[in-house]
Amino acid sequence: MKLKKLIEKADTLFNADESDRKQRQSSIKVVLKKLRKHQTKLFEKLQSDELDLESREKLEKKLALTKLHRKNGVGILKEIKAEESESS
Repeated sequence: MKLKKLIEKADTLFNADESDRKQRQSSIKVVLKKLRKHQTKLFEKLQSDELDLESREKLEKKLALTKLHRKNGVGILKEIKAEESESS
């Protein structure tokens, strides 16, 4: 088992592309989690009845933008996973 782990570590050190891809993938996952939390907070604020029309419109725009960013991030993650499976 130790030899297998050693070989995997050596591969990641020698293969900079794979290391960069994994780093990018983990960074995107962190951002997507934060965006999901932000989206949830915006949705909860939007559900309150005490908002005036102008505030509601601003929240809806922010929510739409957050959804768009999350969608793009998920698409990028899928591309990275597809590249990873092709190279394996």
